Amino acid sequence: MAANLEQVKNNVSYIVSNIRQSQTCPIEKEIFLRNSVDAINLILDGLLSLMKFKTVDAVIKEIPDTGQILGRLYVSKTIRGCSALYDKTTQCIMGLWRENPQTHIERKAAEWALAQVKSTVSIPLNSYFTVCQLGIQPNNVIKENNKQIVIQIKGKLRKKFQEKMDQIKSKVDREDTLESDSWFIMVYKQLLTVPINSPLLSLWDYVLEVLTLYPLEDPVSKKICEDLSKSLQHKKGYRHNITAATCYKLWTYSRPSLEQEVLFRIELCKDHVLTSEMDNIWNDSSLIKVCMLDGQIYEVIYKMVITLTGNTNVTILESFLRCVWREKRKCNSQDSLFLSVIYPAHCRVLINSLSVHPEDVKPENLGPHVKTVCDIFKEILENYGETTELLVLSLQFKQWYQKALQLCFTCDRQFQTSCLDLVACYSSLWYKVQHQSIKDVLTRIVLCLRPLLVKSTLCYTDIMCVLSGNQVSNQGQMKDTIYHILLMFVYQGSGGLNVLTQVLKLITCSDSVSDHLTCLVVSHDQLFIDYTKWTIYKRRQYKDILNELMEQSSIIHPDIMDNVKDFLNKI
Repeated sequence: MAANLEQVKNNVSYIVSNIRQSQTCPIEKEIFLRNSVDAINLILDGLLSLMKFKTVDAVIKEIPDTGQILGRLYVSKTIRGCSALYDKTTQCIMGLWRENPQTHIERKAAEWALAQVKSTVSIPLNSYFTVCQLGIQPNNVIKENNKQIVIQIKGKLRKKFQEKMDQIKSKVDREDTLESDSWFIMVYKQLLTVPINSPLLSLWDYVLEVLTLYPLEDPVSKKICEDLSKSLQHKKGYRHNITAATCYKLWTYSRPSLEQEVLFRIELCKDHVLTSEMDNIWNDSSLIKVCMLDGQIYEVIYKMVITLTGNTNVTILESFLRCVWREKRKCNSQDSLFLSVIYPAHCRVLINSLSVHPEDVKPENLGPHVKTVCDIFKEILENYGETTELLVLSLQFKQWYQKALQLCFTCDRQFQTSCLDLVACYSSLWYKVQHQSIKDVLTRIVLCLRPLLVKSTLCYTDIMCVLSGNQVSNQGQMKDTIYHILLMFVYQGSGGLNVLTQVLKLITCSDSVSDHLTCLVVSHDQLFIDYTKWTIYKRRQYKDILNELMEQSSIIHPDIMDNVKDFLNKI
């Protein structure tokens, strides 16, 4: 390396001195450069090698005439006429640029490099990519050149696409593969390395367009799909700059890529205990947006999720379905897309009622709306039974279960039965319990608890009297719904927080403070807690409970800690 560096220095001195001597005669200078191609090549290779491992200060210290030689070469007709040399010269000049120069030398070099490159019409394509690999972001240096580069590559990719299309139409079997196209391979590889905000990322659309004309078994096609999938999974900034339309092309062409993305998201969801955190995982992918583009791919993704989550991870399925419907509301997709894909025709009227979010219903209309939903729900249950589609529907529109729980204690008495009925409809699907059985138990409990809402001196004995009278300990899976009712009562009652610690102990069947805190945080995630109606005293009381549990708990799971902090900030 030392010998090579010495050789580079000698060549730089030799060429710079000769250029100076021939300054008065441009023709003589060009002749000299034409006869010194090998030496120039050695200089440029040496500079590029130095720039990979050394700072700008170090490069200029090693070769003081760096700017002199590059400036002369850059304007030379001989160099511009040789694409390889011009390419390397451009790379070297851009290698002197830094987005945030730290020293005086770096600052001067960056200004000089910027001026040099701006003096040309566009950067050669290979230079752009090579500089990106050096860790430099040329798109911040000369944004006007980006358009030229994108247009240049786009044109070549379109030409390749058209040539392949013509070949297919003419039924001429040339047995060509992508392995033989070194330019195409170079473009795809460089697209994996460009900065995450580079406009070149839009070219993936055209790369994938070409891929669709080749079988997935083609080694290059397979590799491109694998590499792009990995980038989408592991580079956050990268995937946020790849459009849903591009992902759609990838996943409709490569089923394995789609399966990998779904499985990757499910595995990430397993690390979380709160569905709100799982929502972030799904929304961080383009899967949800892609579902809006095509009913068929939505069906494929839905079936993958329901198969891979099964009965063990219902919360992951619930999170996925909720994210899909939120996206649908946001982009106003046609209801028919979802209705025809996974739900039978007899569910349409129910979906129309469930798809109205509780927040969009006026307070005085909530009771009547719950009654409407409940009547339709019960009719479908009676006529069609507890189908898988209805179970999925109950998970996708869980917000009405949550709202009905809340309304059990606040709505007019005339709508209380409908609220309990709707809670029972949901619960019968989730826990495989007879609708009437769970409704009877819930009705008795709510009727006993409702008068206690105003009791500010509430004690745990009051709660135990209600529960023991209804044999809650013998209710099996039904207990989860009963505990939801109980927590909702605690949050809404005047003296509910007095018994919160004992209620948490009852629900978790544990003395562990960590279990109590987890249970509480899950309730933040699963129930509608209207803390805006709490008194100042009640808010302070709840903050004290949360802080005390936090201090005594050994939990370090970020979901739990972040949720508690957020809730404390809200109230």
